Amino acid sequence: MKKITLLIALAIFSFCWQSSAQVQIGNGNYEGSSLPIDPYFGYTYSQSIYTAAQINANGTITDISYQFNGNSTITNSKEWTVYIGHTTKSEFTSNTDWIDISNLTQVYSGTITVVGAGTAEWINIDITDFAYNGVDNLVVAVTESASSYNSNSDNFLTTSVGAAQSIYEKNDSNAHDPMSPPTADGTPAYIPNIILNGITQSCPDPSNMIANTMTTTSADLSWSAGNTETTWNLEWKAGADFNPGTGEEDGSDVVTGSAEYVGELIALNQNTEYYVYYQADCGGGDTSGWVSYTFTTLAETPNCAEAPITPLNAAVDVQGETVSLSWTAPSSGQTPTGYNIYTYDDASGTNPVLETSVVTTTASIDFSYSQVVYWSAVPVNASAEASGCAIWSFTVEDAPLGYDCSNPIVVSSVPYSTSDDTANYGDAYDPSDVPALTGAQYTNGTGSSSYLGSNETVYSFTPASDGVYNFDLTLPTSDWHSLWLFEGCPFSSVVAYHTSTSGSTRSLPLISLTSGTTYYVVVSAWSGSPQTTTYDLDIYEVTCPEPSDMTADNLTETSTDLSWSAGNAETTWNIEWKAGADFTPGMGESDGLDTVTSTPEYNGMLTGLDDNTTYYVYYQADCGGETSDWVAFTFTTPATPPSNNDCSNATTITVSDESCNNAVSGTTAGSTNSADYDCSTSYREVWYEFTPSADGLYNIERTLTSGTASTYLSIYSGSCGSLTRINSGCYSTSLQESLTAGNTYLISVATYYTSQVDFDLCVYMEPTCFVPENLGANFVAPNSADLSWEAPTEGTSPVGYNWEVVPSGNGLGNGTLGSGNTAGLTASVSGLTADMLYDLYVQADCGGGDTSAWEGPFTFNAGYCVPSGTSSGSYVNMFTTTAAAGMNIDNSASGFATNNYGDYFDTHTVSLGAEQTFDFNVEIVGGTVGAAIWIDWNNDFFFDELEAVYSTSSFGNGPFTGTITVPASTPEGDYRMRVMIDWNDSNPGDDDACSFGSGRGEVEDYKITVDNSLSTIGVETSQFTYFPNPVNDKLTLNAQSNIQNVAVYNMLGQEVINASPNTLDAEVDMVNLNSGAYFVKVTIDNATKTIRVIKN
Repeated sequence: MKKITLLIALAIFSFCWQSSAQVQIGNGNYEGSSLPIDPYFGYTYSQSIYTAAQINANGTITDISYQFNGNSTITNSKEWTVYIGHTTKSEFTSNTDWIDISNLTQVYSGTITVVGAGTAEWINIDITDFAYNGVDNLVVAVTESASSYNSNSDNFLTTSVGAAQSIYEKNDSNAHDPMSPPTADGTPAYIPNIILNGITQSCPDPSNMIANTMTTTSADLSWSAGNTETTWNLEWKAGADFNPGTGEEDGSDVVTGSAEYVGELIALNQNTEYYVYYQADCGGGDTSGWVSYTFTTLAETPNCAEAPITPLNAAVDVQGETVSLSWTAPSSGQTPTGYNIYTYDDASGTNPVLETSVVTTTASIDFSYSQVVYWSAVPVNASAEASGCAIWSFTVEDAPLGYDCSNPIVVSSVPYSTSDDTANYGDAYDPSDVPALTGAQYTNGTGSSSYLGSNETVYSFTPASDGVYNFDLTLPTSDWHSLWLFEGCPFSSVVAYHTSTSGSTRSLPLISLTSGTTYYVVVSAWSGSPQTTTYDLDIYEVTCPEPSDMTADNLTETSTDLSWSAGNAETTWNIEWKAGADFTPGMGESDGLDTVTSTPEYNGMLTGLDDNTTYYVYYQADCGGETSDWVAFTFTTPATPPSNNDCSNATTITVSDESCNNAVSGTTAGSTNSADYDCSTSYREVWYEFTPSADGLYNIERTLTSGTASTYLSIYSGSCGSLTRINSGCYSTSLQESLTAGNTYLISVATYYTSQVDFDLCVYMEPTCFVPENLGANFVAPNSADLSWEAPTEGTSPVGYNWEVVPSGNGLGNGTLGSGNTAGLTASVSGLTADMLYDLYVQADCGGGDTSAWEGPFTFNAGYCVPSGTSSGSYVNMFTTTAAAGMNIDNSASGFATNNYGDYFDTHTVSLGAEQTFDFNVEIVGGTVGAAIWIDWNNDFFFDELEAVYSTSSFGNGPFTGTITVPASTPEGDYRMRVMIDWNDSNPGDDDACSFGSGRGEVEDYKITVDNSLSTIGVETSQFTYFPNPVNDKLTLNAQSNIQNVAVYNMLGQEVINASPNTLDAEVDMVNLNSGAYFVKVTIDNATKTIRVIKN
């Protein structure tokens, strides 16, 4: 997109005669008007009005020129169309006040030529000649239609005028149609600088007026003649623009001879802007246009300020470092527009320094503690500064204790604790005061010197004896705070630091200090972030420091040596350990413990360990009568190499069928790299072998059961020590190779040496008879199920299928409830127990003894289908009903149901009569979902699409609400209602109610009890009839009394049709409704009946 670049300049409007056959209008240098085009946008359309007075000529315009100021040739902004016309309009009054293009004449369409020399140039456009009448105003319109754009530094020069003489619109999307211009972006009081060639002013405008010898009350004026005239009219007015020649001026004169007005413009007001208009008088009543000019008289020099208010002159102990200054304004003379605040080296005013400039009689300036300040507040106005003003003085108080290292807060003994605020001190240091960070005992954070950039508090501490100390800083906020420890004043070295952008603590732990040396503790922060802070500081000696840096050496599957660094000079340590779980030391929870003396190591003692196990170790220093805190450490013993670590000990495996019924489990834990593995020395591998009983294509597959590292398979022929890899690559996760019966093959399973995995491995011959697909089962009340499957999509076509149903979890052949062989893709089983889970297995029979593996289990319920999901991200958190004639459901805050299904049929019931209604409310947790409700009105254990009584059509975050009506003539009894939300289906009601569009959602089942003793329906079923149902276009209603009202509602409860026929027969036009289910409420004799209709 092109953007506007504004260069602020004083644009003085003038009209200049350039040659014998041209008129230039405007010589301003403002570049931000987007006129006549803006090269930084794709498309521009503009109109600009040049008044007859500005032109002051008539005749045929042969070409025009615009003034361009840019470095490029605006390659992408050169396709111009130009229109010119006469108009009586002198300005544009709104962003839609375009001049109709029918009143303009197209005079140019083509590609303009631009040099782009980096200085203002005139771009000439040879137009079709246009006859200008010299009476009307002239409008020039330009549209630029090249689609791209140029730099924001490429602009055309424009001149400020007193009215909105231009209008424009620019964009990056659509070329403009001048027949139908858009709403404009603006109507600026600017016109593009233009030259109209072919016409000549009979009395050209004078130009280039300047004000000379300016004083507070007078000015001399001079200008350039427009041609050879020697008479000019001159008018002026103070403080406001005006219309020349109308008597609005403050003064006027006629100047003859030379183009200057010297010694005549006097008695002016000081510091005032004057508006001047001047015109050439060429004789015979022929005058030029009026040309405008402005100047401002000088302001009178103000008197000096009279006296300081705060601090008083010669005051001492002025609170610092920031001092608030105030003074009395001059009581006479010109009121100053501001004050310059100067400081000096002494009372005589040596070396003045401008500290700040203000517009009030107050200022705040930072000074150093103990500084003697010499200062003055010198009044100024627009053009002058007072002189000879008094110099005042004051002395800033001495620095507070803790301000810097020369006056620190002395910590005489430890432990030491204090609470303070750096706002009580000052900002004595800046980042340049931080010495080199190299050699610091303790470093935490970047250590950037900018952390010594805000108010500081400085403490000094000189330990009486060598020792180890902790420095802890606690802060109220998480911000860019720092804690430093230096030597030397000024600081000569960094002993320790802790800097951070966040957190409420900074600590310098276990710092070794030397007796007699003075150290400086500094609390500070990043430069200005924050400038001050409250804090708590604690300094204390650590008499029994913690040991550190434990390592496990000579680690084996059953033993290790341990070593560490002493905390200080102690020679005794306590050690405890535990296998496989963390524990609390010193509480008797460990597997073992010991005391170590002399040297910080525990060698040859930690034996009898378990392999491939993480051990938790705690150790502490015993300083004699005092112990340190416990320090934690862990190590993991390597695994014992598996028995098939080497090729020579490969595990024999049995060929499986395609279900991997003979898969073996293995691990790479503890394995090593062997010479027989030819792919990489960076992998560890285990080995397997098998011998095919038949030639054929064999599949080798591994399934990870633990771990995620890359795990690769290779297969070899030959014998260990002289193997030949059969597969072409080294990084396969499954293999398929043609193998020969009777040959023994070796398989390697390899992982990267730093990782380990557990896996299942199987080898099976590529089948010719594949397993059936997409097993399914639908329960058929009261105790049977229809079974189904699909034929395999590869291999030999089956001639039949073997199937078997067993109680879920039993496995094939265990408690078989039904089995059989069929040539088709369906079967049925009976004798099921309601609401019990069963497993279906199916095997393809391809004839001639060639059968597939068994496919399954497919688990189904002997009753309503039980959906399951994999995510708890979205679920129903509340389901309630209201307005039922009997009981209502209130399952508030139900939470997420196990496996995404909640069966509340036996615990939550809504009861009402036929043709009665109840309202429902579904509230959810987790994102946006689709929602649906089904009711199994025919109790066939299946929710079909026509039983969906509510379904959304778009995703939402609830609550989902609506009204459900019990159909007419519904038998009394209990019915199952299913509520579903689905994160991946905006309209669940158009599918079955047994699964989600993804694993994210939830289903809840409830009971509806129909009890017609609760019914108050006033319209009997026999009183009216309706047909057809389903309906294609019109629904016909017949009644014995007048049908007062018919209202049709969609499944969201929204009314889509409402009619009041007041006849015995009525037709409802449903042709424009979408296909689906609708409720039709029919009112007869002031009673309402609701029917459910399906629209095809």
